[in-house]
Amino acid sequence: MTGGGTIAASRTINVGPGVGIKVAADTVSIDSSEVVNYALPIRALFSGSAGVNYNSTTGAFDVNEAAVDHDTLSNFVANEHINHTSVTLTAGNGLTGGGDISANRTFAVGPGTGIKVAADTVSIDSAEISLYALPIRALFSGSAGVNYNSTTGAFDVDEANVVHDNLSGFVTNEHINHATVSISAGNGLTGGGSIVAT
Repeated sequence: MTGGGTIAASRTINVGPGVGIKVAADTVSIDSSEVVNYALPIRALFSGSAGVNYNSTTGAFDVNEAAVDHDTLSNFVANEHINHTSVTLTAGNGLTGGGDISANRTFAVGPGTGIKVAADTVSIDSAEISLYALPIRALFSGSAGVNYNSTTGAFDVDEANVVHDNLSGFVTNEHINHATVSISAGNGLTGGGSIVAT
């Protein structure tokens, strides 16, 4: 500042202009016509630098992105950057859907014959699954000792057509006709009879 003096009279205090500074009645501002010259030594610091541009119109510096090597930037981690179109999610057995990871993907259970799929359930389609009883029944067609109940869809043993002596584990002498075995009263005894009763 300039001016001043004793307070014996009115005094004026002014901002003293310098290189690059303009002073008006009530403002202090940068003189762009002069201060731009100071950009010359600053620009010299970036002379030949890769990745830095100088805009001579605005006097601004900015990054020349095309000259910056992404992989050499601080904190670069290779596996954090993946080509999303090169990674594919594949639906395995029983599933549909999938695709690359460039967008959200959905997997769903693939319905087949006898299987129904809803928003949150997988269930047997009884109307279709009943058709599978036909080939199963065909396995027993003409078989002795097997009945098919068309009402319940169940199979059971036809006992009248099962030969007891042909069963697995059958041993002849374990099963005896009680009426053909008699106990006779010998000398000094009375009574006796078959073993069908006491």
